Amino acid sequence: MRYSPCGSFYFCSFKGENAFDEIGQILDDEKWGERNYGKGQLSFVRLYVPENGDDNHKQKTKMKLSANGEMTVKWQMTGGKDKENHKFEAGSVQFHFFLDQCQI
Repeated sequence: MRYSPCGSFYFCSFKGENAFDEIGQILDDEKWGERNYGKGQLSFVRLYVPENGDDNHKQKTKMKLSANGEMTVKWQMTGGKDKENHKFEAGSVQFHFFLDQCQI
C-alpha cells in the first residue's frame, strides 16, 4: 500500500497466485469474487492466469493487454472548511479488476 500526499489517496494492488486468497482473508469471505448464476454459469474475478502460453485468457482494454489480472484499490479523501470554520470530509473508493466466466 502506498500513500500519495499530493493527491491525498491510498493505492493498493493485488496480483499474483495468492491474490484471491489474500483479499478473501481481508474480507473474511473465501468466495468473495465468485457468483454462480445457476444452469452451469459461473462468473468470477480473475486475478491470476498461469503463465502457460495460453493466449485465450488475455484481457483487452483500451489502454493495455494484460495476461495476468490485477485488482487495484484507490481510496481518496477530500474535505475542507466552510465560512463558519465547520470541517467536512468525504471519501471515495474505486476497485478495478477483470471479470471472467465459465460453464461448470
